[in-house]
Amino acid sequence: MIIKQNECSACHIYTYKLADKMQINESDASDMLSEILSQDAELNNLFIEMVENIHMKQRMMAVPFSIKSREAKDKYIDSNFRNTLSELSSDLINYGSDIVYRKLLIS
Repeated sequence: MIIKQNECSACHIYTYKLADKMQINESDASDMLSEILSQDAELNNLFIEMVENIHMKQRMMAVPFSIKSREAKDKYIDSNFRNTLSELSSDLINYGSDIVYRKLLIS
């Protein structure tokens, strides 16, 4: 698998391993992981801590973000999510659903 610039090979390997063990595609494995994490708050928090440790502490990516409190991180993520939804809504109105689908597939 080709890893794009600045993407995490560990995350790709983790998803690939999950997909391989369950005999499903990587997209379905990611969806299943998200569903499981959304149903188990403790597991979700452990997963978040692991990702923060790998991406932000060990790899020194987004150090300012990693030292914020959980509440501050959640507010930051919520704000970015709202901005993304607003942008996609605007694109849907101005350019149609094809552009929105393409943007979602690219990201």
